[in-house]
Amino acid sequence: MFGIIRVIIIYSMKTKLIISLSLIFLLPFFASAHVKWFVDPSAVLPIEPYSLADWQVLLGIMLAMVVVVIAFMLERKLPSLDKIFPSFFERINFRTASLFSIFIGIGLVIFSFNGYIFAPNIIAESSLGYAMLTLQAIIGAAFILGLRVKSASIFLLLLYLSVLIYFSGWELIDALDIIGVSFFILLFGRPKWGFKDSTLLEKITIPYQSFAVPLLRIFTGANLFILGFSEKLSRPDLGITFLHTHNWNFMQMLGFENYSDYWFVFSAGIVESLLGLLLILGLLTRPTAFVLAIFFITTLALLGPIELFGHIPHFAIVMILLVFGSGEKIRVRK
Repeated sequence: MFGIIRVIIIYSMKTKLIISLSLIFLLPFFASAHVKWFVDPSAVLPIEPYSLADWQVLLGIMLAMVVVVIAFMLERKLPSLDKIFPSFFERINFRTASLFSIFIGIGLVIFSFNGYIFAPNIIAESSLGYAMLTLQAIIGAAFILGLRVKSASIFLLLLYLSVLIYFSGWELIDALDIIGVSFFILLFGRPKWGFKDSTLLEKITIPYQSFAVPLLRIFTGANLFILGFSEKLSRPDLGITFLHTHNWNFMQMLGFENYSDYWFVFSAGIVESLLGLLLILGLLTRPTAFVLAIFFITTLALLGPIELFGHIPHFAIVMILLVFGSGEKIRVRK
């Protein structure tokens, strides 16, 4: 009797969830998939790349190294929030992990509706590509509904490998965090608001659950670190073209009129790569995630929510890192 009641409650919760999210799923039909840096490739301005001979570049590298050293020292001195508020984090950990898979599912479905796989620059334009889009949407739906999410995460990894083979590996740099997402859901699963997964998978993955957060952190950090170079430090033309239509150079607004767009893009690249490095090392993970959240929210406010629905997985990752921190594995120890 209690089992029947439980099933009814779960289904009612999911029905409300589906109704609430249905409006979100309709929004992507009114949005256009953006390209790298929100820039049309045909309109990119010819800009000289940065050089190690530039004193600004050397200064930026040295400052980044200083920040890493300071972060290491603070990591050793500052107490962990898990030890200060243990009961609070124990209460929200499972709920946060469950919400994570839901948000990731929403992101995957939205990607499929927009016609791209994992990232806006990976467009499906063939029958195989459309099959990948369909699989991506099915995986997303499984994550949302909590249907064998660990099994679905394996298919997400297989989809990533398929896209890696079908498209060039360089294009998948924009979606390196998908590997971390897959491993997190595979190892952590769906503690709440879902159905039981494969018993075999549960037995295999439970002993490695402590690696879920570190793997998500490392792949997300690697994604940021690489993107800082690929989209900004090695391609200042993309950022400067973007700034010509979006006046985001706040340094000039603060009175630093000589702070050109050229060096503003460089600064953005250094900061993005630095944040990625801190995540890889597991240094000050929660403060780093907080800074990322501010960046995402600021971008959301400036470009509008419809243009940034593709960043839903990134918000979900930030949420995990804020709640779980670095994790206990694969990190610089105190």
